[in-house]
Amino acid sequence: MDHVTGEIKETYRSLLGQMMCALAEEFTQTGVYFTNEVTYGLPWEAIVKKHYESLYVFDAAIIPKSLHTMYKDLDKEQFMHMQTDDHLYIADKASWKEAPGI
Repeated sequence: MDHVTGEIKETYRSLLGQMMCALAEEFTQTGVYFTNEVTYGLPWEAIVKKHYESLYVFDAAIIPKSLHTMYKDLDKEQFMHMQTDDHLYIADKASWKEAPGI
């Protein structure tokens, strides 16, 4: 993270996006989440246990089509997103200039 802006540094944004995309292609049943701190899998646990208050505890995510409806209440003030036929790409505006994978 850039300690002045709070954004992920350009050098790492591309690498993190590539890693997330590779993981999303391999693990098609779950979302791929990136955080800059430990969350102990809270977004996935929110889906499984239906405790949706933790659904958006991430800095970026790539969500498979099967879970798109879970993220219908996306806060557009906090997150940017792009949807394709296969994935929903979400990124926290404070950390990312564009969603990973876009």
